[in-house]
Amino acid sequence: MEDEPSEFTRRLHAGFGVSASTVVETARRATGEGVRACERIVRGHVNEVYRVRTDSKTFFVRIDRSGDADFAAEAWAMGEARRVHVPVPDVVLVDRARDDEEELPVMVLSALPGRPLADVEAELSPVRLRAVLTDAGRLLATLHSVRTPGVWKPEADGRWNTWDEIRDGVLAERRSERPELRSAGLSESEATVVLELVARCVDEYPWNDPVLCHGDFVPDHIFVDDDLRITGLLDFGMFHGGPPVSDLAYLRLVRPDLNQDGLLAGYGVSAEDREWLRQRDLHAVTHAVGYVAHSVRVGNAVQTAAYVRSLRSLVDDLRQRR
Repeated sequence: MEDEPSEFTRRLHAGFGVSASTVVETARRATGEGVRACERIVRGHVNEVYRVRTDSKTFFVRIDRSGDADFAAEAWAMGEARRVHVPVPDVVLVDRARDDEEELPVMVLSALPGRPLADVEAELSPVRLRAVLTDAGRLLATLHSVRTPGVWKPEADGRWNTWDEIRDGVLAERRSERPELRSAGLSESEATVVLELVARCVDEYPWNDPVLCHGDFVPDHIFVDDDLRITGLLDFGMFHGGPPVSDLAYLRLVRPDLNQDGLLAGYGVSAEDREWLRQRDLHAVTHAVGYVAHSVRVGNAVQTAAYVRSLRSLVDDLRQRR
């Protein structure tokens, strides 16, 4: 939920960093070319990312710092997207790299042509923005044509869980985050209402037919050319098997200011479909609880406040839509 790196993000990234020689060697190993330039990109809270210019092309070197990333699974998701003609970066390398005494997971990707929609969004008229968002909705519908073997992400042994296997755990985890909701500024009654909405979402909308969800479907990750044609979708690090509504629910949470009518039109959903909007917003509330809790735990006050504002807006919208 940040256009430029926040102070929190800068402090986080200042606490780690591999040597330049490790980045250069990883890029050389992946591409077989010499490295002419290397620039660190301070964004996000999970990966260390470098833009690398070789003799002929631009690549991105991503280094997992969370211990949670599964670059092989992410490469699988990107391959599935490519199979249905969703343009994504080429995966050049998935491996491990040694830096001093650490051995870290690395992924090297080709650069997409164009630039993020987020970079030009403010310059566009409402009509032009709606047009490109309609195209983005069509692209998302295509991505969601991919069925996943199960829900969420594959286990270490490659097995996917069913919704019945994780349902109770999802609900229990969200309920366990009541203290973080209270720490974020929600009253006891607000937290109770929010968790009742989560329970309603889990009960009424099971993930019985999971599809490939991008997980972070925002304008920052939708690339366009100078004519506003979509050139690709990047950053599948938060991909998962889930309900089709999940990606637009996440977008509703992190970009409450963005009018989704164009996206919905491209996706094939009417903006007047109250039941679909209710399902989206209940899923967004469920997302929100986890994100508020995480932001509280890591001490990101700015992001916590933004999530809480969005969460309260969602609760109000659901109340009015009864």
